[in-house]
Amino acid sequence: MNRCARFALVSIATFAAATTLAGCGQSSAPSAPAVAAQLTALAGSVPPAAPISTDRAAPSSVLDPCQKLTKADVQPFFTVPVVTELPDAWDTPTTKGCEFSVAGLSGTSIGIKVVGGDDAQTMQQLQKADTQEVTFSGVGVVAEHPHGSTEFTAQEGTTANPAYCAVSTTGWKELAGKKDLADVTQIPDATATTIAQQYGTLCNRLFGSGNVTPTMTVAAPAVSGSAPASGGPTPATGAVLVTAGTIGPGFPTPQGLDCSGTKTTTDSEGTVDCETTTTDGKAIYLYYLRVLPTKGYTINHEAEQSGTTGEVASLLFEGPGVAGFSSLSIVGPNVSITLRKG
Repeated sequence: MNRCARFALVSIATFAAATTLAGCGQSSAPSAPAVAAQLTALAGSVPPAAPISTDRAAPSSVLDPCQKLTKADVQPFFTVPVVTELPDAWDTPTTKGCEFSVAGLSGTSIGIKVVGGDDAQTMQQLQKADTQEVTFSGVGVVAEHPHGSTEFTAQEGTTANPAYCAVSTTGWKELAGKKDLADVTQIPDATATTIAQQYGTLCNRLFGSGNVTPTMTVAAPAVSGSAPASGGPTPATGAVLVTAGTIGPGFPTPQGLDCSGTKTTTDSEGTVDCETTTTDGKAIYLYYLRVLPTKGYTINHEAEQSGTTGEVASLLFEGPGVAGFSSLSIVGPNVSITLRKG
């Protein structure tokens, strides 16, 4: 059983869906009871895993790559700017994932998934039964990738308390290590191992051990635009805005964003909504990226894509007076701010 199929089986056990199986070359997902029965049979047929010689403990809980990694952490592997950071569809107590992508519907991306708990135990058993993959060092306590592929899984911790990290990619012309390969469908194992070890530095960041500094990187892409305010990001387009007012429990609003009058409403549960428009969605997005952390807010998720239809961006945040899953959404000229009562 190859790594992709193994990872899909474990994921289905916690959240039945077809999308990841499609990414592994399958067209549909079996029923949850059928998968559970298959996993039970597999687990029963695999001999107990031998202890891994290490005294390193796995993370006490499943790490969320979208929380622990930033676009700046993965940018060294891309020749073009990383635009979006999106959580994986499977979001359970034992499985967390994140995908970092460049612009475009089918753009280049790096996906990182972390598995812990019972699902990590199942992955461990399946991995021990699989002798068809290439085992390599430098990522966790043990890692392996399929022949001819850079996708891999890596384990940290002990037999009793494992955690797994998996890295996969789409596209290749904009990725360090892959962009100069003549044939990415059949990569020599030695080359695949070297590339996997480089992307494995991201897993090591999550594990909190091992090498976290890749050497197979590309030059940072140039960013044009005006200089930002002190401490803020450099905008590719859009002005650098300043705070002009507040709404709800003191939530800041920038110059040029009109949330006055009937544009802002408060429902019976105390949720504040501003539905308005803008002529520069990029500037609004960059304003909130820069200002919210300085005002005590935590950004839990952010995503952005600029295209021919204009800015498309979103933020999830929490902070003073507002609860989690408060949000900013920008779609072309339309801006929506939702502040859930804290």
